[in-house]
Amino acid sequence: MFFGKQEKEMLSRIQTDCGANARLMESAGDRIEALEKAAGKHDVVLEDLSDTLAELREQETDVLAQLHEELDLLREERLQAEQKDREKLMTLLMEYENHLLSIEFLLSENEEWKKQFALIHQKLKQKSLAAGVVLLGEEGEPVDYEVHEVIDVRKTDRMERDHRVAQVYERGCQYHGMIRKARVSVWKGIKE
Repeated sequence: MFFGKQEKEMLSRIQTDCGANARLMESAGDRIEALEKAAGKHDVVLEDLSDTLAELREQETDVLAQLHEELDLLREERLQAEQKDREKLMTLLMEYENHLLSIEFLLSENEEWKKQFALIHQKLKQKSLAAGVVLLGEEGEPVDYEVHEVIDVRKTDRMERDHRVAQVYERGCQYHGMIRKARVSVWKGIKE
């Protein structure tokens, strides 16, 4: 009654617009709810992926630790094998050297044989040095307890011989830091 036709139409349009807006608001609410559900699913997936990544990193750390342990074991085995090989080589070389010393002693009476043997022995020393092997133990050299094992002491009144090698019973050698001591007798000077 207080409203005219124009006002009723306007009121009708407002009611229609309000209804449309309510439907839009409801639709927007549904969309927001759907987006929140989708975001929740993505959060769950991201959390699962994060957990999986953490597990993989832990596994990677474990595998790397195992590989380092195995590598260390292999290195240790290789070093032990190399050590044994060096010891075998030194033993073999010392056997040859000691046999040569025996031959040299036996040939010491014949000057011609002695010269030939000295050449052979010099060649052996050169080849040993070229292979990284230093032969130890020479008569007349000063005693060095790092490379000489003294098994006999001989007295002398010649003081220039004091603390020098009198005789080499077995040669020694040094190879890659390993030392096999020469077995020698040593002069001990006695003042009279």
